[in-house]
Amino acid sequence: MTDDWLVSERRAIEEMCKQRGIREVVHFTRVENVDSIMKHGLLSIEDLQRKGIPYRYNDKQRSEFVHEGVCLSISFPNYLMFCKYNNRNNDNTFVVISLKPSLLWELPCLFCPSNAASNEVKYLLTIDRASLMTFEAFKRMFDERAFRHSVRRSDLGIPDHYTTDPQAEVICLSPIDVSYITAIYHNGNLDNLNRWQATEWGHLLQERPEFFKKREDSERWISAPRA
Repeated sequence: MTDDWLVSERRAIEEMCKQRGIREVVHFTRVENVDSIMKHGLLSIEDLQRKGIPYRYNDKQRSEFVHEGVCLSISFPNYLMFCKYNNRNNDNTFVVISLKPSLLWELPCLFCPSNAASNEVKYLLTIDRASLMTFEAFKRMFDERAFRHSVRRSDLGIPDHYTTDPQAEVICLSPIDVSYITAIYHNGNLDNLNRWQATEWGHLLQERPEFFKKREDSERWISAPRA
């Protein structure tokens, strides 16, 4: 990969984000991790363990095995995973971190058209990881026909800034600095967050209850046939 090629790819990703109105990248995490995140930024499991920073994990297995990356979603959380974890707890133990979309072209990222733990995507992560770091891979996240499913984007009624597959994900292979964080969304219950309102980043706290629910096209994916 030449420097000129990388610049071209990054410009193409930036331009597509502008065209689609992509304004944020999101990451859901447990409330207990917020202090660490606001001090160290978003770090991979590998970096957290290497630095000896304590954290509460969501997925002990991380079956895509990319422990050196941070899992993100574009514009809306991966509700299939988020609801699974959130439903195990009824005490508002999660928040959603909002990040500047510029990380998509400023930091090294893997663009996965579906769940990174799916067999098809995991295969690409194993044999041809570089192919998931291109503009074409980014563009594939918004294809008319969903990856692995016979579902058409035009039938979903979703906005341009949503990925076609609700489980499409970005894996950032670099630490994400605190400067990329633009908001910390909660679902309206501030019991666990009150002490943060007086901090220098208390202004980032925002109520965003829709991010703690299913995406509006969720019914279309319940019995979606495989391609």
